[in-house]
Amino acid sequence: MAHTGPNCDDSHTRKRGPMGSPLTGFLAEITMQKLESTALPSIISKLWLKAQAMHVGVNYATLDNERQRQEDLLHELRGLEAELSSPLLNKTQLPQLASSVGVELDLNTKCLKYLTGISELEHYVADVAAQFANRSIELSNPNAVHSAVYTYKFFHEANEVESKLESQVIIAENSQEFNPGRRIYSETSKLANEIRVRYIGSWSYFPSLYNHFSP
Repeated sequence: MAHTGPNCDDSHTRKRGPMGSPLTGFLAEITMQKLESTALPSIISKLWLKAQAMHVGVNYATLDNERQRQEDLLHELRGLEAELSSPLLNKTQLPQLASSVGVELDLNTKCLKYLTGISELEHYVADVAAQFANRSIELSNPNAVHSAVYTYKFFHEANEVESKLESQVIIAENSQEFNPGRRIYSETSKLANEIRVRYIGSWSYFPSLYNHFSP
């Protein structure tokens, strides 16, 4: 005789597993275990290893490349946030692990940005130093010196002689010597000889001046 009553479909009910039954929790646990065995843990572990393997280079290019690499890793991790925010994964260690990796990648990126900034500043200083060095080499070569340099030198020394002449005029005006004219003539002759010796070489750089003042 077939059984009738409340318990007749008990085995069927257990197989069906209504919501809230132990079977539902068991299936959820199995599902989470399967999710934990998927590619997500492997991806996060690889990101963590790459974050730990940060390389600090010795020049601007190396630092900038590593900074870009760390930023790309952080961007990749941010792309996994949607998957990690699912209710099933919230009960696993994956979100916490991903958060730790994200913090490390963020710190790496900030550190590399700081070092890159310093390296870039050193790069600019090195460029300026190189420009000064090259300019010094150019100026130290007599064949590369512009004629304007000799022009400045000529007028600088001319100002010195003019100052000496002015001082001699003052001495002559205030002189109380018996025969000041003889002294003035003597000092003027010395200055004339000095001008001739000091400037005859400089005038050779200026043919028009040389032709005008030469005997």
